[in-house]
This record gives sequence, structure tokens and C-alpha cells, in this order.
Amino acid sequence: MIQSSSKLKKKPVVKKMTPKKEVDILEQEQKIRPSKLDEIIGREQEKKTLKMMIDSAKKRSEVVDHILFYGPPGLGKTTFAMAIANEIGGGIRITSGPAIVSFSLMKSIGYLE
Repeated sequence: MIQSSSKLKKKPVVKKMTPKKEVDILEQEQKIRPSKLDEIIGREQEKKTLKMMIDSAKKRSEVVDHILFYGPPGLGKTTFAMAIANEIGGGIRITSGPAIVSFSLMKSIGYLE
């Protein structure tokens, strides 16, 4: 017997994660993500340039100039940023373009003060 599609229960394709589950996943990711530039495979020219920037800043007792990584997901932008933060012993704050646009929009319409 064939049932009509209106009688079948639809299962959600994407399940929402609890904040704790998201934190657990992020912690697991950090364990396997390279933490130093030398641990990153490939991208030799980029690593060489970044190491030179870091070493130069350390010798001058200055901070590393601002760096903007851009490109589609999955290219290693966050991994590079975290490795740089570890190399210089600094912190890192990660955001995304949509988050910045959303914040700016909410501020411009008076939603945020």
C-alpha cells in the first residue's frame, strides 16, 4: 500500500545543537587543528611571509600589522589566524562578514546603542 506524502511524518534534515554540544565540538576541533605555522601542511610561501612578519615585529618589540584573510570556506583562514596568535603569544577574536554586516545594520536602525 502506498501512503500519500501528506500522511508521512517529515524528519528534520538539520538538528539544532545545544550550546554545550557546540562547545564540545569546538574543543575537539582545537585538538586536531595545527597550533603553529610549522604544523600547517603546504602554503609554504604564505608561511614564509607570515614568519618574516612575526619575526620582524618581535625584533622591533611591536605588534604584527593587521592581516585580513579572505576566501571561501575551508581554505584554512581560521587555522592560519590561530597559528599566528599562538606564534606571537596573543589572543584572537574571530568573526565573519555576515556578523559584522548584521551588527552594523542593527546599530544603524537604532536597535543597538
